[in-house]
Amino acid sequence: MGEVDPDVRAQGFAAEAIGAGDPTGWFERLYAGAEVGEEVVPWDRGSPHRFLVQWAAARRLSGGGRRALVVGCGLGDDAEYVAGRGFDTVAFDISASAIRAAQRRYPDSAVHFVTADLLDPPAEWERAFGLVVENMTLQALPDPPRATAIANVGRPVAPGGTLFVHARSREQGDPDDGPPWALTRAEIEAVAASGLDVVRIEDAREPGARRWLAEFRRPGGRSRDARRREPASRRAAPASGAAPGAGLGVVRLPAVLDRRTGAACGRDRPAAGGRAIRGWELPGQARQALSWVAGPLAGWCAGGGGVPGLGGGLGTVQ
Repeated sequence: MGEVDPDVRAQGFAAEAIGAGDPTGWFERLYAGAEVGEEVVPWDRGSPHRFLVQWAAARRLSGGGRRALVVGCGLGDDAEYVAGRGFDTVAFDISASAIRAAQRRYPDSAVHFVTADLLDPPAEWERAFGLVVENMTLQALPDPPRATAIANVGRPVAPGGTLFVHARSREQGDPDDGPPWALTRAEIEAVAASGLDVVRIEDAREPGARRWLAEFRRPGGRSRDARRREPASRRAAPASGAAPGAGLGVVRLPAVLDRRTGAACGRDRPAAGGRAIRGWELPGQARQALSWVAGPLAGWCAGGGGVPGLGGGLGTVQ
């Protein structure tokens, strides 16, 4: 008698857990069995998922120390990859056995592996991460409780942060015998319900498989990656005919600190009415938008005084 296919074993565990009223209980059973060599985790690749790698490479993803959260991290391959791209990474799974296995696989990892539940995540994770990675966790949940997981998965995304989602896809009305339970377009779009903007949803099709590759962003901030990719011309000046201050992006003022005296402006060229700072004329729209900066500087410059507490080397103000 041949060995049972790992996918079939996992489906049997899921069916039993759902029948017992514990639709997430089969994860611990599977990982605990794998921990003692009795089961095989069918989605264990031993490497980060290729779609995550492709997405990160196309986006030139660089963490720069920002925080990232990996949902349903399993044995830790995706989390280790995200940390390797410069993110301060937290990775969680509902299965304590999975977390122990990830820590054994990556004993020197900088990733913070923790046991947690997407259906009831820690309150301190709310809007706390610049990047959230959800790779094939939603598709491992029946409905219920998948709708709750969909509602929760975007909540940890910080303003200006990004959520990457990869899941199997299907048409509404197609058979949904899982695991995995493929998501409909309505379900993948519902990921944005926590206040996210849809950046991109792709229905990627391969022989024998359809997948959602989706990216979401929370408004209200600007990620470092978006800042780096934006043309300098868009950052420096507003669009023609825009309202005062509109579309300014980041407007850089020249250094106004007299490095010898610590004064905010040199006495030889005082600013007048906020229009000129060391002989550099602010555009009209920028002048209005930055009146809160230019006005006080004009007053200080007119009197030859310094800005209290600044000391030497103001550089640029932005």
